[in-house]
Amino acid sequence: LLGDKWLPMLRTFQLMIIYTLLDPLSLGASNLLIALGYPGHIVRTRVIQLVFFVPAVILLGSWQGIEGVALAADFMVMIGVVILFWLSHRYVDYSARRLWFWPVVALGATTAVVLLLGTLPAWQTFNIWVKILAKLLLITLCYGGILWLVEREQIRTGWNTIWTVAQPMVAAWQKRTKSNP
Repeated sequence: LLGDKWLPMLRTFQLMIIYTLLDPLSLGASNLLIALGYPGHIVRTRVIQLVFFVPAVILLGSWQGIEGVALAADFMVMIGVVILFWLSHRYVDYSARRLWFWPVVALGATTAVVLLLGTLPAWQTFNIWVKILAKLLLITLCYGGILWLVEREQIRTGWNTIWTVAQPMVAAWQKRTKSNP
């Protein structure tokens, strides 16, 4: 899709996907701790991340180049997520198993399906856009399907909550657009 000139960066892009998945979790836990009045926990966590990241980036970067730097960033954000969720668990009662178990199972199953798909001989003959659309559909169906099977009540409750909040806003917007064509 990007062309041959981007192939050397492919592994780095793949490694940075981990960072982009974990960073929002880190930000969410950070925002929770700030809202609870514990910004000092975030500062200490960032210091720990920095103490890990600087030597990791030097060692992994000199050993593996840009891919080592990406790995160091992944490990750094992973350390931050673990610490921040551990700290937030002190103040907010939640089940880590309920929060993480099924999404991780769905992620593992989806990853396995996508990797198996790449081993099929017929898969190699498809156009790149067909592959992208097929993977997008497959990932959505596999990951979403697993979560829907095991967490559909929570998903319905969340959707109903969102719709309860959004419905008056939608009605007001429709009324406003009808009166001002």
